[in-house]
Amino acid sequence: MTATAERLVQFLPAQERDLSDLRGGTDAGRAAPRILFDGEGEIAVQLAGLLRREIAGDVLIGRGAADALDLELRSGELAGAPSLVVMVAPVAASSMRAGLWRNAGVPHLPVVYDTGRVMVGPVVVPGAPCLRCLDLHRCDKDPSWPLFLARLDRGLPPPAVEPTACALGAGLAALMIRNLWQEERHLPGVSLEVALPEPTVIQRRWSFHARCDCVQD
Repeated sequence: MTATAERLVQFLPAQERDLSDLRGGTDAGRAAPRILFDGEGEIAVQLAGLLRREIAGDVLIGRGAADALDLELRSGELAGAPSLVVMVAPVAASSMRAGLWRNAGVPHLPVVYDTGRVMVGPVVVPGAPCLRCLDLHRCDKDPSWPLFLARLDRGLPPPAVEPTACALGAGLAALMIRNLWQEERHLPGVSLEVALPEPTVIQRRWSFHARCDCVQD
């Protein structure tokens, strides 16, 4: 997360938000949803384009997106927080970065990509497993997982996702967000993954981890 985004979450109202904000924009008296991208890359661009066509709300993306929202919060022109943050990350999402959004009560959706693979979800909301739960489960299976994450923090260039995997992943993420917004459907702890060359969607279910502090929330 950029320094600006870290400042931004400090200005968010200290309250829990649920996914009802995403279902705004169509009923009288409801504000349009605001979706903020935390992360960049081709898959973020494609997903943002799909969301702009699917959802009647604001889609904020790019290096200036967090800056613009930060300015609105500081100036008092913004009454609320983003309805959803889409965390786009290469190889693995940062549970520390996600923790900032969780502590601010902002729902967030990780979209993680590698060269020929994209994983979407799970959506993190109050009452659902968080990304630290996922890290702890992975660490239980592979004790070297923390070392792998540490290598990702060295500023290495992100992998170039293959165009087909990028399109499939962006479509899956758009479908998941559209279901949250239009169909009011949410499967806690569920992630969807596509990996080339198979045209198969892999569904995984994640549970709370006993050592994660979100269990106490």
